Amino acid sequence: MATTKKLTQDSLNGYQYLIGMGACVTCNGFWLLARALFREKHAVLKRHIVFAIAIAALVVWRQGYLFIDSQLHMTSSGFVEWLNIAAYELTLLLSSSALMLAFWEGCRGFSQSQGQEKAQRVLFLSAYFICVAGTKLVENRFADNREVQEWAVTSAAILIILTAQVLLYWRFSSQRTITSVRCVESNESTQTEDDIALQQQVEHFLIVQKGFLKEGLKVADLAQQFNEPEYKISRVIRQNLQARNFSQLVNELRVEHAKALLQDPAKQHWPVRWTGKWFRVGWAIY
Repeated sequence: MATTKKLTQDSLNGYQYLIGMGACVTCNGFWLLARALFREKHAVLKRHIVFAIAIAALVVWRQGYLFIDSQLHMTSSGFVEWLNIAAYELTLLLSSSALMLAFWEGCRGFSQSQGQEKAQRVLFLSAYFICVAGTKLVENRFADNREVQEWAVTSAAILIILTAQVLLYWRFSSQRTITSVRCVESNESTQTEDDIALQQQVEHFLIVQKGFLKEGLKVADLAQQFNEPEYKISRVIRQNLQARNFSQLVNELRVEHAKALLQDPAKQHWPVRWTGKWFRVGWAIY
């Protein structure tokens, strides 16, 4: 809205101030955005909204006064003129406070942040510094050129908008990823009666029937035997049997079985041979 006001001021004359009313959520809105981005709890409360609305109301008052004055060329009374000046000065004070508060939100907790959050804070603070320092530099360098100063403010506003959009996309895309992962983990951690029944079938086959001794045993073999999808077999092995995967479970069962054979006095005469990767106890390879 601030950019539109600037671009249309020559053609719209006094009506540009009506557009300026739409620019009443600038530094105050950006402060609320900064709180929402960098605070996990109590980011935006009622008192924060009231403060932002107060600044917006002052901007609307100022722009409305300028619009009426441009159309009616009225001669203001002393009280109205004083009220307008007071509103203008108060707007500057509160807007500057909102700017400082927004900057503080980026700095607050910077040293404790890491990874993606720290990168987001760096982007936020860099854009913020460029905008504020740039407009102040232009203001001092072109003190007698109001046109250049207004364009500097407009450019800063555009940069802030683009930065805000990048931060919003960055933050919410990462949150969607985290949420998706948590949903998957939550779904995986939910055990049903079918899972428990399938766990008992897998345990009976592998442990009771010693199915782990079958050479070349794969998850697909169990899935075919129990007429269940492979992912269900794998899920039961991970969650119910606390194994990283099917191969780990089978290998652990084979190792425990081999240890029992080696400790059995009746089988001490069985040959044991290490091949570098596997060892053979009697006829079985582990």
